[in-house]
Amino acid sequence: MLKRHLPDAGTFSRLVLSNLTAQAADQIGLAAAPIIAVLHFQAGPSETGFLLTLLSLPFLLLSLSAGVLERFISFLNRQIPKSADL
Repeated sequence: MLKRHLPDAGTFSRLVLSNLTAQAADQIGLAAAPIIAVLHFQAGPSETGFLLTLLSLPFLLLSLSAGVLERFISFLNRQIPKSADL
């Protein structure tokens, strides 16, 4: 019988808690940055929009590049065994 290794409940709970904490901190930062920019630095609408763009730009750039990298590695893992069989 094939036995799969499953993580224990404590490991999964720590993973869920750390992910929840990171996501909450990110959302607080995205909400607090424009408020602080407007109230403390008297930023206008264009500066606030630019700030929000800069805050969300890493998610867009890193997720796209990570997806392309994952596809490339997956492609290499499929092609190398095929070429070795020839």
